[in-house]
Formats: sequence, structure tokens, C-alpha cells
Amino acid sequence: MKEIKLTQQDDLDLSVVIPVYNDTLKFENLLSSYLHAFAALPLKFELVIVDNNSPRFEEIYAIVKKFRENLQITVVMQPPLQHSFSLCSARNRGVLNARGRFIFFTDSDCLIDEDFATTVADICQREAAVSLESPRIYTGERVFVLIPDEPLPDAKISDRIKELPRVPSASNYGKVKDRRFPWIQNLPQQEHPWNFVHGCFILLEKEHYLRVGGSDTSYDGFWGYEEIDLVYRMVHQLRAEVIYLEKAKVYHQELPSDLEKIPQNTQRNNKSMNPNYQRICQRVPGFDEFKKVQWQTLNIITS
Repeated sequence: MKEIKLTQQDDLDLSVVIPVYNDTLKFENLLSSYLHAFAALPLKFELVIVDNNSPRFEEIYAIVKKFRENLQITVVMQPPLQHSFSLCSARNRGVLNARGRFIFFTDSDCLIDEDFATTVADICQREAAVSLESPRIYTGERVFVLIPDEPLPDAKISDRIKELPRVPSASNYGKVKDRRFPWIQNLPQQEHPWNFVHGCFILLEKEHYLRVGGSDTSYDGFWGYEEIDLVYRMVHQLRAEVIYLEKAKVYHQELPSDLEKIPQNTQRNNKSMNPNYQRICQRVPGFDEFKKVQWQTLNIITS
């Protein structure tokens, strides 16, 4: 893996790195949620938007322009890609353009509220003032919510998030409750703690991300497991701890059309066809056996 080098001086508390591809409705809701959630907090933060070759980039950028007066936003364009799921290269590129000491990785379809903002601001400010024995990687719950086919009202988005219906998701094996429960609540003592960190909710220090070489671009993004690989390396190379944040949540936006995909999402369960799953099992001793037990507990049938 190539070494990733820092190219600029940190002068912010937090950089939120967000890969984006075409999804304008959910992206606009996301920016609105960050604007309002962090409005009253004295945290110096930015949003680093990494565009993965969106054919509708002009629409993406028009949305960014609506928020630039009140949010510090950097837009990074990816060079031509083989496919639009290059999450690892997007995250690496985002970090190299980030000016925050802390990095929060999330997806362009995830919302936040004031509880999330307060918790993250407290971590950034508290840990910047102390020297920890081990690095920390923070994660939290994904709550799957049904959104309308139009932008959420800007002035009341935090209230609307709490009112949105909870629904099953194709990205959660058709379940409503985040499938990482109850195991995630036992972090960092949980077996294979790296298994419980997902790309829509990763908070860590930029220095530690760079020290392990960042995200491994041999993972293509479409088949997953790139976050598990990253956290596994951080735990073993840096002795990092994985911490679950009970109060901080991200809200994964689901449209009615997304719910229709749940019965069709059979490829997700076919691990024999997943090159990333084969890769992570080769790198992490005992991971295949661990996952098979977990899937049985969740009543998920895999191939």
C-alpha cells in the first residue's frame, strides 16, 4: 500500500469527509442537517465533498452553492474512475484536502441531529487537550428513516428527523434495527471490534488514519469491508480502541423506491461472489468463522 503523506497544516477541529455520487435529494438534506446541528456550537469544522465522477455534478455543485454562505465546504473532484464506488480513494483524497485534526467519515445519504453534533464536538475538544494512551475510533448507531420525495423543510429539519418513520433497509439485510446490536454495545471488549465500524459513522484522528496508510484502494467499495480492513490495521498497528457512542446517531435516508430493493438484494448475501469478503477473511484470522456465527444469530442465509 502506498504511503499517504499530509500536505497541509491542520487549522480546524473537524473535517467531515463525504463521498458523493449524483444523489441530490439526500445530499441536500444532509447539508441542511449539518448546518442546523452545529449552528450553536463553537467548533471549527468543514465539509469535504469528494465527487466520484457524478454525471449530474452541476446539480451537486448548485446545492453546495446554496449552503456555502453558512457552511465551510471544500469540493474535491476525483480523476476519471473505473467505477463510481471508489470509496477508499475518495476518502483518501478527502483526507489529503482536509484541514481538521479529527476526521468524520460519512455517506451522502446520512443525516445528523443536535445530539450527534454535541457529542462529536465534545470529543474533538476534550481529546485535543489530553494525551491518550491509545488512539480511539468512534462509531454509533445507524437509524433507517423514510423520507419524502422532496427536500426536508430547512428550518425544522432536526424536528423532522425525529418524526420520520423507521423502516427496514437493503443495506441492513432488510432489518429495521441496526444489525450490529447488541454486539456494538460491548465495544471495545467485543470480539472482532473492527467488524462493528461502518463507513457512514467513523470518527478518528487524521494523524492515525495517515499512519496506517489510509484506506486500502484494493477494496472497490461496491462489495464493502474496506472499513473493517482500516480499523483492523489501526487496532493492530496502533493499539487503537473502538468506542461506541450511545447518544450520537446517523440517520440513513430511505426513499420508497429504496424499500422496493430489499427483496432483490440477494447479491449482498452471496459471499462466495464477493472478492472483498474473500480478501478480508485472508487478512483477519478467524473472521470467516466469526461472521458465520453472527449471520446465524441474525437468521441471515449466506452462500
